[in-house]
Amino acid sequence: MGDKKEKKSKNIGFQIVDFKEVNFEIRDFDYFNETYLNGEEFNQENTAIDFKFDLHSLDLVESEVELFFHIQMLYSYFDDNKKEELFSIFHGDYISKYKMKDVSSATKTFKGMDGIDIDLMILLVSVSYSTVRGYLLARNQGNKISSFPIPIVKPESLFEGKEKHIKGNYYYLN
Repeated sequence: MGDKKEKKSKNIGFQIVDFKEVNFEIRDFDYFNETYLNGEEFNQENTAIDFKFDLHSLDLVESEVELFFHIQMLYSYFDDNKKEELFSIFHGDYISKYKMKDVSSATKTFKGMDGIDIDLMILLVSVSYSTVRGYLLARNQGNKISSFPIPIVKPESLFEGKEKHIKGNYYYLN
């Protein structure tokens, strides 16, 4: 993602100090199936995952980074007029907070914007994505979607559409 790797950010220590769910909605597929989906059987191939993240805050004084995650599972079906519709099966929003050993060695301010080393950002997003996957696997037990976990992805693919935040080797907050 970045142009050149800088040695100063390679050994930054960090730990998750907080992970919280700030929003969660799940629908019972069987209940809504009769009303919205014309009684069709649940088909995993009709599902899609909508996943977004934001660098919520970068506190250089406290050496803390917060990431916001939005994840939603959508189900595609056709209404009575044969028009494709999307039905939200679940939606969750999460905050991951990291304490960095020395965030200043992996950050940069450019034109009033605070940025974090892109390789470190990819690592933090990857850890948070894995945390959300595990949390949802446990949270959704007993629900029809529990047998369809959030897919494993390449961490870099989570940054598609985020190019405006990346300048050189840094991911910027603004």
